[in-house]
Amino acid sequence: MAVNLSHEQSSQKPVSRQFNNIVVSIMLLVVFIVLTLSACSLKAGEPIPAILTSSINHDASIDLVQARAEIIGIVSKSLHAKNIPIAKNVFDESSRLLIGAKTVVTPTGIPLYGSSNQSPIVFELLKQNDNCLLKRVDTNQIWTLSTRLCIPR
Repeated sequence: MAVNLSHEQSSQKPVSRQFNNIVVSIMLLVVFIVLTLSACSLKAGEPIPAILTSSINHDASIDLVQARAEIIGIVSKSLHAKNIPIAKNVFDESSRLLIGAKTVVTPTGIPLYGSSNQSPIVFELLKQNDNCLLKRVDTNQIWTLSTRLCIPR
């Protein structure tokens, strides 16, 4: 009878090892899934490049005018200028706005290219969750816009 008990115990050990291996594998899989989802949720809160759109609501044309005025105000204030002229279609197709020095022209009106060695100042429209942000790239200043008319690019 003692022989049978040792035989039963030895046959149960491989089953218990298999069970432990399965449990460990499931635990590792759960940890991997949790870490992957955590990384995705962190990424979801990061600002991403955006463009302005007028297809969100029926009052979009009024909202776009207001958004453009707000952007002009922020850009002008950031550059310590009165009123920087910005195209009406700003951020329609690109998430970036480049502001360069005014081109110097000769007395006959011919532009002198290369007359300014300054790099343009870049502003970028970003979307973070429900917010539209405007970022000045060289200083990393970020402003939250009142408009919600931006969509991921």
